[in-house]
Amino acid sequence: MTAEDKDALDALFVQEADISNEVLRDLLVNYVQFTSEGKIFTKSEFADLLNKKKILVILLSRKVLKLKINMDEETAGTEIMSSTGLARGSVYPALRELETARLVTSKDGKYWIPSYAINNVRQLFGGT
Repeated sequence: MTAEDKDALDALFVQEADISNEVLRDLLVNYVQFTSEGKIFTKSEFADLLNKKKILVILLSRKVLKLKINMDEETAGTEIMSSTGLARGSVYPALRELETARLVTSKDGKYWIPSYAINNVRQLFGGT
């Protein structure tokens, strides 16, 4: 194919993983770090987040761990409580609101952020 044969619309196509990885990095870089074994460490800025954003950060972190070391992305509410330090009475109502907003999905008591919702989560954090 010559340069003249190249479709102008080809410039619009990218690898989905490249976009998601950049967005995930940009959303999480100020709030968490990971060990190679999959442990999530929160940074001091994490404490300043509202509860819903804390939950989203943990769920996004699980998505990163799925991509990087193939850990399960789906997370139980009790794991979210442990990771965030939030009480049950804060976590489950927030998860229900996030599900209603289609930012979080659940099945059998496990929660995750579907890939289609990552850009909406980014907007919630003030990204464009």
